[in-house]
Amino acid sequence: MLVVWFASLIIRRRERRQIPGAEIIALVFSLLVVLAYLRIVGWYRYIFPAQMIAMLFFVPALRDVISWVQKKKLFSLRRCRLGLALVVALFVGFGSYGLVANSWVANFYSSQKTAFWLDYFQK
Repeated sequence: MLVVWFASLIIRRRERRQIPGAEIIALVFSLLVVLAYLRIVGWYRYIFPAQMIAMLFFVPALRDVISWVQKKKLFSLRRCRLGLALVVALFVGFGSYGLVANSWVANFYSSQKTAFWLDYFQK
């Protein structure tokens, strides 16, 4: 989502359209959160604010990127729609797989994760 948002900002900058200051501040904040997240162990709760802000700007940014692609005639409208549907399906698929196969909820009753982490921190 951040990549699409960043691409949208570049496109709008090249087209000399005005970019609100609040959006630039939100992008800088999100990028700083992601950079800080990358240098730690990787607890997902620390990247949550960046994800939520990126979700707010994702749909308008995606609209800008798709209109730019159509304007440059890189892909037809049909292929853009198909690509968008594929991206959404991948988001749903990866999220569902993570929830069903590799989450604390999926393995609650027979989970070894808690025992592993207790042993890890005790040693």
